[in-house]
Parts: sequence; C-alpha cells; structure tokens
Amino acid sequence: MRHRAEDNTTANISTSKVQFKLKLNMGAAIVLYIALFVYCWQITATRLNTREKILCTKDLSNTVCHTECASDCTCTLDNDTLVSYCTDGTRFETQVIYPLDNVTKLTWNGTLHIIKPTAFTRFGNTLQVLVLNNIALREIHDGAFDELNSLERLYLDNNVLQKIEGGMFDELISLKELRLDNIALHKIDPSSFEGMIGLTLLSMQNNPLHHLHADIFHDLTSLKWLFLHNISLHKITFNMFAPLQNLTVLKLSSNKLVTLHPDIFKYQKRLTDLLLQNNQLSHLPNTIFLSLTHLKYLNMSENNLIQLPMLSICKSLEVLNLKGNPLL
Repeated sequence: MRHRAEDNTTANISTSKVQFKLKLNMGAAIVLYIALFVYCWQITATRLNTREKILCTKDLSNTVCHTECASDCTCTLDNDTLVSYCTDGTRFETQVIYPLDNVTKLTWNGTLHIIKPTAFTRFGNTLQVLVLNNIALREIHDGAFDELNSLERLYLDNNVLQKIEGGMFDELISLKELRLDNIALHKIDPSSFEGMIGLTLLSMQNNPLHHLHADIFHDLTSLKWLFLHNISLHKITFNMFAPLQNLTVLKLSSNKLVTLHPDIFKYQKRLTDLLLQNNQLSHLPNTIFLSLTHLKYLNMSENNLIQLPMLSICKSLEVLNLKGNPLL
C-alpha cells in the first residue's frame, strides 16, 4: 500500500509538472502572439506613414494645400487620382477625395511631371491662386485648367515646359497674373494669350525664345506689366506693343536687340518704367520716345550707344541710366 501511495504521489507530481509546462508554453505562445501582433501593427503603421509621406495633403482647412512626394518618388495627377511612383518599384494610386469648397490657394510642392485634362476641376469656382513652381513640370495637357473660372494668379516658374500651346489658358477668364519665368521656353503659339483681356501682368523672363510673333499680345489690352528680360530677342516688330495701351512697366533688358523701330512705343503713353539695359543697341531713332510723356525711369546702360535720341519730351523723367555706353 505504501508503495502504491508513493507511486500515486509521484504520478501527481509528474502530472503537475506537465500541466505547469503546458501553461508555461501557452503563456509563451500568448506572449509570442502579442509580440507578433505588435510587430505587424508597427509594419502596417510604417507603411501607412510612408503612404502619408508620399501623399502628404495638409492645411486644407487653411485654404492652402501642400502635396509632397517623398524624395525617392515622383507623382502625376490624373483627374482626382494621385499616382506616385517610387524607386523601389512601388506604385500608389490614390483617389484624392477631401473637402475643397473653400480652397482659394493651391501650392504644389514636390515633383509633378504631367498635368492631365480637368486636373483641378474639383476646385471649381473657389481657387484664385495656383502655384506650380519648381516641380519639374514638363507637360500640360489641353483642358488642364478647365473650370478654374475664378483663378486670378498662375505661377509656373522654374520648370521644363519648353513650349506653350494655343488654348492652354482659354478657360482662365479671370486671370490677372501669369508667370512663365525660367521654364526652358523656346516655342510659344501666337494664339496662346487669345481672349485674356483681363490679364494685367505677364512675365516670360529667362527663356530661350529668340522670337515673338507680331500678334502675340493682340488681346492683352489690360496689361500693365510686361517682363521680357533675357529671352534672346534679336528683333521686335514695330506693332507688337500696339495693343498694350495701358502698359506702365516694360522690361526688355538682357536681350540681343541692336535697334528699335521709331514707332515701337507709339501707343505706350502711360509707360512709366522702361528697361533696355544689357542689349546691343548702337543707335535709336531720334523720336522713339516721343509718346512717353509719363516716363519716369529709363535704363539704357550697358549698350553700344554713341548718341542719344531726343529726351526733352520726357517731362516726367526722374531716373536716366546710361552707364557703360561709348557716348560721344
């Protein structure tokens, strides 16, 4: 009997050890499961954070939208779909759906190579300022700016567009300011600015244009500021500025102009600032400034002038810069 009791006790102890080991193993399994769950959650969160970094839409409530791509990604905007391509082969295609009813200014940061038709339709009648500077933009499809009826300012500086097609800005009926500086522009359609009767500022500086069509400014009757600095112009047709009767500032500096037609400024009676420095002007017609009775600032420095045109008619002239000319 004694042996049986000892055997039972030994069996009970063995059973308890087994149960303890089972409980220990189950506990370890639970801990492992929890650890695995946390790890998976962290991975998911990291991917979500990466995705957020790629899309990074914020500040919409403050009427400014910043959309940034990560440094190793590029983006294209196709209607309401933002497509992001990463260097590791990942491709995100995300429907951009957020409240935009009150957005008046949109600034795009990052890289955006192509803008397809109706890309900004969602902004409709509220968007007034669109800033697309420094985004490596190389192509704008027809209809990209459709339905932006309230847009007043469009900035496309420091991109690689190279050419402006006719009709690109047709729908921008409220546009007042258009900046196309330093976009490698070498071709611009003569009809590019047709119908833009409300435009007051146009800037196309630092582009290898070389030539502008005689009628390119035909409809810009409200234009006040025209900046054509450093566009490699050799010649300007005598009637190119004729429609610009409200022009107050004209910047033609750092071009390759050798001479100008006597009537080139005939209709610029409101002109106050004329910048002609850093050209190759050697002779100007004596009556070229005859209509510029309100001219206050005239810069003809760094040219090849050996004599001056008649300036006595410019009764309002305050600043005259002739530095760097071989005047007799």
